[in-house]
This record gives sequence, structure tokens and C-alpha cells, in this order.
Amino acid sequence: MKITNSTLILMLICVTFLQTAFAEPKEDVLTPYAGPSIPGADPSTLTGKVMTGYQGWFNCEGDGAHLGWTHWARKRDEPFGPGNITVDLWPDVSEYDDDELYATAFTYEDGTPAKTFSSHNRKTVIRHFRWMADYGIDGAFVQRFTHSLHDKTKRYHKDKVLSGAREGANRYGRTYAVMYDLTGMPDGRLIEVFDDWRILRSQMHITEDPAYQHHKGMPLVAIWGVGFNNKIKRRAGLEPCKALIKKFKADGCSMMLGIATGWRMQDRDALQNPELHSVLLTADVLSPWSVGRFGDLPGVQRHAKKYWEQDVVWARKHDIDYMPVVFPGFSWHNLKGAELGSIPRLKGKFLWSQIVANKKAGADMLYIAMFDEVDEGTAIFKCTNHPPANGESKFLTLDGLPSDFYLRLAGEAGKLLRDEIPLSTAIPESCCWKGATCQSGPWRTPPAAGSGTATAPAGRASRAYCAWRSGRPRQNARRYCTGPENGRSSPRYGWASTHRWPPQSDGNPCLPAPADRYSGSLHKGARDNRDPPSPNRRQR
Repeated sequence: MKITNSTLILMLICVTFLQTAFAEPKEDVLTPYAGPSIPGADPSTLTGKVMTGYQGWFNCEGDGAHLGWTHWARKRDEPFGPGNITVDLWPDVSEYDDDELYATAFTYEDGTPAKTFSSHNRKTVIRHFRWMADYGIDGAFVQRFTHSLHDKTKRYHKDKVLSGAREGANRYGRTYAVMYDLTGMPDGRLIEVFDDWRILRSQMHITEDPAYQHHKGMPLVAIWGVGFNNKIKRRAGLEPCKALIKKFKADGCSMMLGIATGWRMQDRDALQNPELHSVLLTADVLSPWSVGRFGDLPGVQRHAKKYWEQDVVWARKHDIDYMPVVFPGFSWHNLKGAELGSIPRLKGKFLWSQIVANKKAGADMLYIAMFDEVDEGTAIFKCTNHPPANGESKFLTLDGLPSDFYLRLAGEAGKLLRDEIPLSTAIPESCCWKGATCQSGPWRTPPAAGSGTATAPAGRASRAYCAWRSGRPRQNARRYCTGPENGRSSPRYGWASTHRWPPQSDGNPCLPAPADRYSGSLHKGARDNRDPPSPNRRQR
């Protein structure tokens, strides 16, 4: 049967109408914030702050964004499962509510489907900012990738994530700032970045928001990707960047520039251009990218001596603030096929050594990359030691550390910057769970099967405690945790109800807390008693 052009046009109009009629209604996110706002981290300055990068780029099928499994799967329109994956860490989702979780094609050892989160879910973004508050992280640079701002679907996702970050920051006393990532943006379209900012400023009234980060009396805008060469990937040209910075400065903004490691000497990843320093001198804050520029503890010290220490001197001489970047480790095995855990975390030592080195160098602000970056294995938010068990895809774990370990370490970094704790190369005691005793020696973990060296708290054991003791996911951890009430042995470790404490050590820097620390209710806001105890929320 022959189909005429007019029939085809009519069919397309009908399909478009049906898609519009039955599409999920979009939330109006480009509006001023009208919700509650509590005081907390000081939004007037970056000085003394530990900020983290918030990617917010994860989508799931069914989350309403119509972006498939973006940043989880290599092919976003196909099921997220073994062989179709780009992440190396698996998030700990035991605290998320059911309406925040999306089933994947991965399964756990017991056959249950593995679920994950979507950044498109406002509730999840707000939860992440609550974690920042729980652990003393001051705020986040919300990433806004410029190369896809012209795509309405992708732009709406970015707008919604930013709106959720704004609400989370206000509700939990954190700060946030927009960070434009210029990666992949054609030079001829770079001015669109400023157009986007004007929309945020005029429609969201973002600079009037109580939680929006300011610096030197002006709203802060970060532009990442200035002054890089093209050896790793194509970067924005210096002249278009200069014009863009000038636009923001004329709009009354304080400018933070994410720049190359070798910016000062114009080596390594930096552009060699006699005008580079004159462009950088227009900034208020310089933040050289260091992720992947060193990979072990000696490398940290070499980098500190050659770059951080001398960078701080240069910045002070020119009256510019300096915000170094630190990271917990690196891995992009599933994304690029590289070695899993190519830059090992060393159970926190790698990150802490960078924090200490920057404190010694004189830094008074810090950028931790990143909060939620499971793609490249730099995430500091809660990740699990028990990822899905499918053999085709390999995952990193936290080497038996509690899922919130790196959040705690980030909070301690802020205390160190503000001289609230003494300078020490040893990981702070409060990095561990409440009541734990840190030591330079090994962790205390559950014994080998049948050795009988563990006991659970009196009364019903909390999931958090049992997960910690048994090394099992919190969802079913009570089956693996024995105690006076249970009076039975663990099927995995053969514990009885009256064993001695503590178990034998095997390489962990903290001793678990006394048993009674984990029974009964935990911190305010915990659902039943499965959440781990959080440190007191810091407000200043």
C-alpha cells in the first residue's frame, strides 16, 4: 500500500500529540526557591571550606528523565547489567527509600536484584546534601556540562538536579555554586554559557538564594577547563575563555577557574601561551585539577613540593585565592578497560596524605573530587563492600571500611583546615564509627568461619551493627549477626552468643565500638535503626 506524504505528516503529528499528551508532567524547576532555609555553613566565603564536586549525571530507566541509564551503562538504551556498565563502584543504597531505587539487571549473591539511584530524583539529591551536613562537608560545586545545554531533555535534567541541590543546601545548611564544565564545548558556542547563567539568575534568582556560595562579596561562579592543552582531549581556546570570564565579571560575579596542574610553569597538561597568566589573573580563585596526576604516597609528596607549595606562594603574591583539588583514588576499569583500582585508595591514606600536604603548603580551602563520581572511582559518598556478584563485571570495594568512611574523612579535612584538630599524618580517630578507636595498626573485622570470636549487642542488633560485624549488606545483615537475643550461630562465621571481644585483626585502621553503641535507636532521622550513627552536624 502506497503511503502519501500527507499521510506521513498526519501520522507524525498524531505521534507527537500522543507523546505530549501522555508524557509525565515536568516540574517547573526554574523558579525562585520558596522553601525552608536553615543557617549552617557560611555562604559568604570559600575560606576555611571543604567543598566537593557533585556530578548529578546519573539516570535510570523509569526516572522520568527519558535518558535511559546515562552514566551507568555504556549503551544507555539497553538494560544496565553485566557487560553494559561504565562504573567501578557500587553505591550503598541501604538508606534510600523504595521510591528512590531503580532495578538493574545485576543481582546479589542471594539472587535478589541490585538497585541503584537516579540523580533525576529530587529526594535523592536532597538526601546527598543531608549527608554533606551530617559529616561536615560545607557544600558542593554542582556540575553543569555546557556541551549539552542546547539539548532540551538533557538541559531539563541539569536544571532539576540544580534545583534539588538548591533545596538540599537550604534545608540542611550547606552551600552550593554552579560549576560550568567546558569540556567538549565548541569555541563558537562558548558564549552560550553566559546566556545560561542569565537564565538561572533571572528565573531562579539563584544569586539571591540564601545558600548560594559567595566569595569576596559576590556570587561565585566556577568555570572548569581553562588553560588546558589538547593532549588528553579537546579543550576550550584561551581567547573565548577570556571573553567569557569578562562577561561574568561584568555581571558582578566572583570567578573561580578550574585550571591545569601545570598552569604556573606551563608544563604537563597546561597550555603554553604567553597570555595564560594574564587571563588567570582575572580570577578570584584558582583551582588546579590534580586527579590522576600522581598515583601513590611518594607521588603525593613530589606533587606537593613541585606544584601545591609553589602555587600557594604565587597565588598569595598576586592576591588570588587558591583551592587545590584532592581525590581518594582512581579507577575506570569498566569505563576504559584500565586496571581496576589503578590508583589505590590505601584505606584512606592516599586522600589524607593529600589533605595534610595541602595544609602544610598553606591552603585554606579544599575541593574534594568527587562526591558521587563512581564512573572513575573517585566517589566519597556511601559505597558498598558488597556489590553485585555477576562475574562479567568487576567492582571496587572500600576494602572493608564503613560505607561512610570517606565522608567522615572529608569532614575531618575541614577541621584540619580551620585548625580545629592538630596536624597529623595519621587518619583521625573520628573517621571511624562513633565510639571506635583508631590506631595505626590493622582493622578489627569478623573472624574466619568457626573461630568463634565475636558477639552482637544485647537486645535486637541493628542492621548497621550487623552489617559492620558480618561484612554483609545491611538489607539482610541481621541473619548474619548473633547476640544474646538471637542465641544462634552465624551461618557464615559460626559465631555463638557468648564469644569474646575483640576479634583478630587483619588490616583495618579502626577498632569497632563497644557493642551497646549499636543497639536501639541511632541518630535522629534514622529509619528504624538501620542507618549508621552520624557525627553531630556542624553549623557555623
